[in-house]
Amino acid sequence: MKRRYVVLGLSLVLAISLAVPAFGGPGNPVATAAKSAKSIAKNALKKAKAAQTTANTALTTATTALSKANAAQTTANNALTTATNANANANTRVKSSVEETGSGSGVNATTSTQSDSVACPTGDVLLGGGYFLSGANDNSATVIASDKQLYAGGWFVEGASIAGANQTWGITAEAMCGATS
Repeated sequence: MKRRYVVLGLSLVLAISLAVPAFGGPGNPVATAAKSAKSIAKNALKKAKAAQTTANTALTTATTALSKANAAQTTANNALTTATNANANANTRVKSSVEETGSGSGVNATTSTQSDSVACPTGDVLLGGGYFLSGANDNSATVIASDKQLYAGGWFVEGASIAGANQTWGITAEAMCGATS
């Protein structure tokens, strides 16, 4: 029985504490605390949403920066490839040149055509070539061929006597050769 009175008493206290604020009396401390907690929770949620917006903006900025950094890296890699190719190309260019002269056909009047050739040293490239005529009279022969050798990397020249000249003459090939190393 004692228990019944205790439960009845507590119920009465609870009912009065809820009814008093409704009639303009002092506020319920439990309700006030709940209202305060709800307000704090709303403010915290508002701040969390603002923080999420800031974080999303920062993520977008970081993604844009990463994209630009990747584009810059690609540009740098392309520039490095171009520079490497240019360096390789420059290394194949002529670094020095030398004029090579053939042994000549010899000066004589017994043959109607004479020829000579000269090759560039191994590893050198042919830059150009030519010839010179020698003998008693340069008007005693004409050049009928003067061109690079097809496979030897040098110069070939051929001349022929001019009809009726009956002069002694000779022809010598010359080549301009370039060293790449």
